[in-house]
Amino acid sequence: MSAALQLYEQLTEAGDDKTRARLIAEAFDALEARFSADQRPCH
Repeated sequence: MSAALQLYEQLTEAGDDKTRARLIAEAFDALEARFSADQRPCH
């Protein structure tokens, strides 16, 4: 399952806005970690 679809399912199942905000923050954190790893120099 793609990360976007997984996030969508989690957001639709979340019971409140605070939980949704936490899920979104965690998704952004995972994206930042993934892209910062891809940005490492190739030396």
